[in-house]
Amino acid sequence: MNEEINRLVNVDKNEINELKHNISKDKIHMVELDGKCIHSWIDYISAMQTKFKFPTSCMDSFDRYLDWITDLHWLGDKEQLILIIHNYNEFIKDDPLMKKNIITTLEDHVLPFWEVEVEHVVVGGRRKSFMVYLVE
Repeated sequence: MNEEINRLVNVDKNEINELKHNISKDKIHMVELDGKCIHSWIDYISAMQTKFKFPTSCMDSFDRYLDWITDLHWLGDKEQLILIIHNYNEFIKDDPLMKKNIITTLEDHVLPFWEVEVEHVVVGGRRKSFMVYLVE
């Protein structure tokens, strides 16, 4: 796996297990979702707001989700963010448009925000590595 700063990467189980084995978890906030359990936006946002510890619910607001996922100040001094979606082929499989919208939002908005934009729009904002791994 490449060490580029912010990317969305398709990996297999062996690659993700190797990654998890070789990282120091002190400065990393890692979130793992099981695609078999994520059937809808509600399932996704419920898991995300719990595992990323959002201060308020995003169930009824996509904009609030974007606000919180591009804030994360409450995670403290974590230098890297990792989102792993296991069983990606099962992830929201009955709603391909929603699945595409979630992935596109991560790829086109969230990852670039943490790679560059955070320094320009947040006072004292600091870049963070944010990797998304889609595990087949």
